Amino acid sequence: MLVQNCSRIVSRIVLQPWTTSVRTLVWPKEFLDPVFRKEKQEAMGEEEFKQLAFSPVRAIRSNVSSSVFYDSTMFRLESHILREGKRQVARDLLHKIYAEIKQTQMEKMRSCKSEEEKAAIELNPIVIIKEALENMKPVVITKSIKRGGATYQVPHPVTPKYSEYLAIKWLLNSVKERPKPRKESFYVVMAREILSAYNNEGKVVKKKLDVHRQCEANKAYAHYRWG
Repeated sequence: MLVQNCSRIVSRIVLQPWTTSVRTLVWPKEFLDPVFRKEKQEAMGEEEFKQLAFSPVRAIRSNVSSSVFYDSTMFRLESHILREGKRQVARDLLHKIYAEIKQTQMEKMRSCKSEEEKAAIELNPIVIIKEALENMKPVVITKSIKRGGATYQVPHPVTPKYSEYLAIKWLLNSVKERPKPRKESFYVVMAREILSAYNNEGKVVKKKLDVHRQCEANKAYAHYRWG
């Protein structure tokens, strides 16, 4: 019995450090960030190449790629659509959203009479999605803070990364909360909402404006952010 207890203690002390996740590791300061994108490599000078060649470099993250088809914003959108680890299903849904947006814009372009109107219509679905996300991103949000036994909705600025997260979250929630019975597919409704946001319309843009109005109404409590 004593031998078993000692072996358990030794296994906890010795083996536990080796079972830590890689995410908890921190690279030393002298390690440089990898330059894996071709356009960034072409913009580098000779001195930067020498520094990168003779210095230790951090390992590239698993969620980035040097492929010409890789887009970081679309990858994050795909990751939010992802459920139960089925990335191929999420990728197929994203491609269907691309096709639905492209088809809608093509039909809109065919209905135009002048060449100027046709030239003004954007057909690239990735550009449309990025501009739609920019229109959906909030600048400030409210957070609940207690002061003197009362709870106030205090305006807080948000970082660009968190702002994009909120925009994608609101977009997916607006699609999921559609009334039942759901006669239209997920990608059809999402493509329609993205096109509405591209034109500064739709549920998500309205939600962003409501949040901004709430922040404007509660700006008197902004000093509660500190202290």
